[in-house]
Amino acid sequence: MNYTAELFTAFLKKIIHDPFSAYLDTAEVPGAFMEFANELIALKVALKHITWQAKQIAEGDYSHHANFIDEFSAAFNTITHQLSEGKQKLEDDMDQIEAKTNSLE
Repeated sequence: MNYTAELFTAFLKKIIHDPFSAYLDTAEVPGAFMEFANELIALKVALKHITWQAKQIAEGDYSHHANFIDEFSAAFNTITHQLSEGKQKLEDDMDQIEAKTNSLE
């Protein structure tokens, strides 16, 4: 495998396993491969952002929406919407139960 292929392979592996620390030194990329390198860097940025969004949703912030790959974004946004609606329904049900309990006292 040549050096450029090894460079991209190592970067892709790092993107997959730890997108937050993945780094590609573009000074080492031959000019003919710079467009490809920029696409890989854009992929890394998108994965970092979607990972951050998923963490925010896991913490209860359902306001995030993905704009990544069409099918992935659709699935991500459907999950977010369903979680938000489910949480709202639970809160509404709890309010109704509390109101009924209070009326019994």
